[in-house]
Amino acid sequence: MKAAQSAAFIYLEKHALLYFEKLIKSRTIRFLTMQDTAEYTCAFCGETNTTFVDFSGGMQQSYVEDCQVCCQPNILYIQIDEDTLDIEINSEPES
Repeated sequence: MKAAQSAAFIYLEKHALLYFEKLIKSRTIRFLTMQDTAEYTCAFCGETNTTFVDFSGGMQQSYVEDCQVCCQPNILYIQIDEDTLDIEINSEPES
């Protein structure tokens, strides 16, 4: 019984590793785990701010974040390039 369980575990482990290798090559797993920071310009005071971008939120995101300098709320529109993973952020004042 133990030998059969070991063989089954080795079989599952091998196929799980192959599956994760395939995900890594397709960058799927990279998107699920990758996080980064990016800069945006406050729509109110013009100061540069740094924000945290969680790639698991998708390639297009939007949310409100207060400026670190003037504390005014900015709507951030985030675009992540699927090939290069470059982050572009546009901001506008929250009305």
